[in-house]
Amino acid sequence: MAQTNLAYQNTSAYEESTARQLSKEQIKRIKNNTVVHKRAVPLKVVALCAAVCALLCFMIAGKLREADLYNELSTTTAQLELINSENVKMQSEIQSMTSKQNVEHYAEDVLGLEKIDSSQIEYICVQQDAVIQTTQEETNVFVKIKDKFDDFVEYIMG
Repeated sequence: MAQTNLAYQNTSAYEESTARQLSKEQIKRIKNNTVVHKRAVPLKVVALCAAVCALLCFMIAGKLREADLYNELSTTTAQLELINSENVKMQSEIQSMTSKQNVEHYAEDVLGLEKIDSSQIEYICVQQDAVIQTTQEETNVFVKIKDKFDDFVEYIMG
């Protein structure tokens, strides 16, 4: 069969062209470079997986810590509500104990006191111009010295 196709006619010239054909050494170098790339890709994937796993672990640890804090918050809130209810209870007990009826009952039954009648009340009149005068006792020299010494000791001792 005759080769009439132009492609068949130019194939031998193309293959032999030194400008277009790669040498065997260059082909080996290109193959070696692709092998290195093929080996580096799994290492990158493993490193990326390790980084993703580390981030996932940190997220899980954060969520666990958050759950612990929410539990602590709810426990503390429950304790606060219990203390507030206890406070309200004690305040009502104090108010009931200090009511007028309870104080009167305690004074009459426990202390034996009685209410006074209006007939027992006595009023006195005081003149507004009245002035009370007190005389100062005269003290001797020894008493004055003793008082001064006591004042000095009190000043020193604080």
